Amino acid sequence: MGRGKHSIGRRPIPSLLAHDQAPAYPRHMRDYNRSNTPLAQKLRRNMTPWERKLWHEHLKSLPIRWQRQKPIDEFIVDFYCAKARLVSCAVNSLLN
Repeated sequence: MGRGKHSIGRRPIPSLLAHDQAPAYPRHMRDYNRSNTPLAQKLRRNMTPWERKLWHEHLKSLPIRWQRQKPIDEFIVDFYCAKARLVSCAVNSLLN
């Protein structure tokens, strides 16, 4: 699936948990492996042509905030929208 690891977290959505089962982290923050941050920064600087096209022609101009190369858990996802809890991975046509 593209380069690197891509996945949607397997953790339950916090808003669906009972109040006494709420996770310890704030709702707006996702757990992530801090050692992935330098790689995520490098991937942001060196986007593939497909990622660049998707970012500059579509996601960047949307009213909802999207993030590029976002570390989540042990993964780095191509695009992430926290408000919608949505992950998008740009996969080039050669892999299909």
